[in-house]
Amino acid sequence: MENFLMVFYILFFATGFMGGAALFLLSIRVRSRLLRPLLAFQFLFLIATGLIVLYFYLESRPGGLAMPVSISLLVTIVGINAAVWGMVILLIRRISPPPSRRKGTPATAELLAWLVIAHSIANMALMMATSGEDEMMMDIIDAFNNMDVDGVFAHSADTVRMSSADGTTMQMTKEAMSGWFASMDSVKWDVAAVIPVQREEGNNVSVIVDGMQTDYYKDGTVDSYRLMERFVFTDGVMNRVYQYTAVIPEESAD
Repeated sequence: MENFLMVFYILFFATGFMGGAALFLLSIRVRSRLLRPLLAFQFLFLIATGLIVLYFYLESRPGGLAMPVSISLLVTIVGINAAVWGMVILLIRRISPPPSRRKGTPATAELLAWLVIAHSIANMALMMATSGEDEMMMDIIDAFNNMDVDGVFAHSADTVRMSSADGTTMQMTKEAMSGWFASMDSVKWDVAAVIPVQREEGNNVSVIVDGMQTDYYKDGTVDSYRLMERFVFTDGVMNRVYQYTAVIPEESAD
């Protein structure tokens, strides 16, 4: 599969740069209102695609990308994508015949292009608002399922205040979690959704997690419960948890 993708990207970029070179040479020999926007569209598209490939390649490596680098790359990609659709709007206007000769209106096509730009900017705003807390939450979930205490606390404060579903409040530390894991054979946290929500006052960001947790204890006890939890991050560090639970009938424990 990796070899197939490599061949695909080589062919894609080779033909893309050949097309760009052809447009460049054509723009030297032929005067046209369309060639320069087409050339800009071609190279912006290639640059954006190349950055996307680079981003996913770097993210797939051990350790992934540092958060500032990840955010910078994503913002750059979104900005170039908006510029690509800006070129689409310019081309629509230049291709359209004079108003006296039009049988329709290019407004619909332009509106769709503006909607794509607005969607890209909204995605960028969401990335800036959450600063990667959703990805940190996924790392915490993976570490929790592996009973990796150090991994859980890699994005957590030394002491996390937890308001449990039973109404009690506790201070969760590495030592407390290690003792809890020591009583279990394994734990399974099946997550249905991880939802970052808008920035709260100050530097707080909340991440809502909907999931099913099953604890397998060494004495043979198995506890399953559905949880809706709100994890609060301050400056990229998780320090507060609110838990809400639902009773699961035995016949529908899944």
